[in-house]
Order: sequence, then structure tokens, then C-alpha cells
Amino acid sequence: MGRFINEDTYEGELNDPLTLNLYTYVINNPLKYIDPSGNKHLIHGSGGGGGRAITIPAKTKTTSSSKLVSVPAKKPAQTQAEANAKAHNDGESLSNENLAAKQSNAKGMSKPSSNFADRTLLEGHYDKHKGEFKGSYKDADEYLRGANDVINDGTKVQYEYKLKNGTVETRTGYVKFMGNTQKGEAKFEFVGTNNNGNITTYHVKRGEDVWKLLNGNKHDKTINPLE
Repeated sequence: MGRFINEDTYEGELNDPLTLNLYTYVINNPLKYIDPSGNKHLIHGSGGGGGRAITIPAKTKTTSSSKLVSVPAKKPAQTQAEANAKAHNDGESLSNENLAAKQSNAKGMSKPSSNFADRTLLEGHYDKHKGEFKGSYKDADEYLRGANDVINDGTKVQYEYKLKNGTVETRTGYVKFMGNTQKGEAKFEFVGTNNNGNITTYHVKRGEDVWKLLNGNKHDKTINPLE
């Protein structure tokens, strides 16, 4: 995901630290949220109507012809700067508190809601894919909690999976947009599940691989949420 070249004039909410970053759009989750007013992220479809297809560009670039503009602040420059500094400091403190709380909750979680079929599969997939997450998970249990975060916060989708006997099975998966690579290519977290409700995989996928899996065409950049 690209970044705005100017700070957002809306300073965010102190009780929601993710909104205090003035250069991001809808707390870095455009698959789940929209921001029609520029001041508040909303869940897709919350303004009426059913679920809609979501399209994510494979490459996002900011050029001199970009239509993003900076709206002059209503407050005096000095007052605005002081307000921004206070919001940043308060938000940083609150973010640290939330992080500590999240880590504490994670340690106290006896069993995630979704799991691999057995421990061997979990540890095998962790060893295979942990490098894709750049050190985000120190062990298989944290990796499993990460998969559950994608299930809870990501976009639910449907895909076709070919079994070893040649049978094609319709399965449920979950995708969550991570951002763009230095080359501007989209990246997603992907969790696959089987018809028994077990997690079968959790790894990072390129945008074109996600679109090919879901649509059979890597150039069809549409993600249709499963209701």
C-alpha cells in the first residue's frame, strides 16, 4: 500500500492508535474498510447494500500528477504543531500499552479458535514459512496466533483446491493485505482451511498468486468477499 505525500488533516483518535499515523489510509486494511469522509474508517458495505467486490492494484505509485492535495490546517501553525506533537507522544504511549496488553493476552490464551490438524503439521508449516514473515513470529504458537488474527480480521474468500487423488474441493480461505514490495507489487497474508475447519497453511502470497487462486487469472485483481 502506498503512502500519502502529505499529512492527513484529521489527527485521529487517541483511543485508536492506528489512526494517529497521518500517512496511512483506513489503518492499512483497505480490504475491510473504506473512508468516504476522510475522517473515519468504515467497514465495507456498512453504508448500505450487500458485499462488494474489492479491487487492489498490483502496483501503487505516487507521482507529481497525483490528485492528493494538502488542505490548509484551520489552526495556527504553532498550535497545530504542538497538537500534533502531543497526539504523537500520547499515541506512542498508548500504542506501547496496547502492545503490552496484546502480548499479555496472547500468553494467557490457552488455545486459538482455529488450529492445524496436529502439532506436527503446525510446526512443519512454521519452519517452512517463518522466513516470509521477517522474524515476526519466534515460535509455532505465535505463528498460529498470527493465522487466527488473519481469520478474525482478514477477508473471507472461497477457492478451489485440488486433492492428491485429483478431486477438486471448494475451500474457505482468508486474505489480509500487507502492503507493497519495493517494486510496487501487492503482498497478502493467506490462511487456507479444509472442510473440517482445520488450518492447512498460513503464508505470504504475491498479489498475482492470490488473484490466480481466487479467479483463475492473475490479471483479474478482484477479491470477492464470501458472505
